[in-house]
Amino acid sequence: SFDIAFPYHTDILEMNCLRFALPETDAVAVLVEDQQLSMFKDIYNGKMQNIPNAAYFSIQDAKDMLNNQCGYIVRQNGNMIGIGIAADDTIQMLAALEPGKGKDVLSALSMRLQSDIVRVEVASANIKAMTLYNRLGFQTSQALARWYKIL
Repeated sequence: SFDIAFPYHTDILEMNCLRFALPETDAVAVLVEDQQLSMFKDIYNGKMQNIPNAAYFSIQDAKDMLNNQCGYIVRQNGNMIGIGIAADDTIQMLAALEPGKGKDVLSALSMRLQSDIVRVEVASANIKAMTLYNRLGFQTSQALARWYKIL
């Protein structure tokens, strides 16, 4: 028997919002450093394990992220509240470590982008993320890809 709790596929959506429409925050996104790679990977995999059909983040993925300077630790009042992957005008992934901190993580990461339009990539089955993005005014612009369940 195999686990059928997750759907066989999940669409990856691109959603857009104007940066100035996002809430202000005192949280700050700082680039991940080499000694933080293992921690970042563990947090990512822990947060993504409940997202249908999400990919596992390997140490090689973490090294590539470090080389591309797109991985961030988000801190607020000296405490780590989240992580994210962001480059150019897109937040490819974010994870809040505390309930209610998603908007602060998102706003801090958006300040690292090069555009006034913030793009996020989100699994359509990630209900928490979809709820947050919709509440903050993001609009779906396109389906980028599809994740498939490996049986």
